[in-house]
Amino acid sequence: MSHRALAVARRVLRQFKGDKRTLALMLVAPNLILTLLALVFGGDSYPPHLTGVELPPPLVQVLEEADEEGELRFESMLPSDARDALTAGQTD
Repeated sequence: MSHRALAVARRVLRQFKGDKRTLALMLVAPNLILTLLALVFGGDSYPPHLTGVELPPPLVQVLEEADEEGELRFESMLPSDARDALTAGQTD
């Protein structure tokens, strides 16, 4: 390695030594972000409860098949019933 590269590396390390905030951000921030991502995405999966109103029959069939497989919960309703279910928190 050339002397210039070593001189530049030494100068950069000295600057990091003098700037504690930058050093802390370089070490702490990535660990904090990875921990938060693990907490958010590491939980149990939640199958959504979908409610369909006036959907085309082929789409209803696909959603009902997904409901049978346990991928989601699907229910077809009238508009007024769907609004009530959404207000009551019974559907997503």
